[in-house]
Amino acid sequence: MIIGYGADLQQSTITVQQGGVLILDGSTVKGDGVTFIVGNINLNGGKLWLITGAATHVQLKVKRLRGEGAICLQTSAKEISPDFINVKGEVTGDIHVEITDASRQTLCNALKLQPDEDGIGATLQPA
Repeated sequence: MIIGYGADLQQSTITVQQGGVLILDGSTVKGDGVTFIVGNINLNGGKLWLITGAATHVQLKVKRLRGEGAICLQTSAKEISPDFINVKGEVTGDIHVEITDASRQTLCNALKLQPDEDGIGATLQPA
């Protein structure tokens, strides 16, 4: 499923099953930052793709992100800092993160989301 930037997903619950893919496409957004806002995302072995243009900061705001699966971030940014992706909301489960360039060449795939101690977000950590 491909969802364009700006779609109102705040009240949505989306489940991505094994082999399934949810694409949130922010590739048309100009500027340094892209924010995706979704109610609940359940990863049941599926993948969540966040596609950006040249943004240097990506934020995913959710009520809940849970399950087992992967977030794949595709970007054409020239530099990627440790705080490149930021997740706000309740995060539980085993969620790995892969960062690719615009041609889907892997830049980094040894990351996972580690829930913050306050339970209101997650940060990238080595897998």
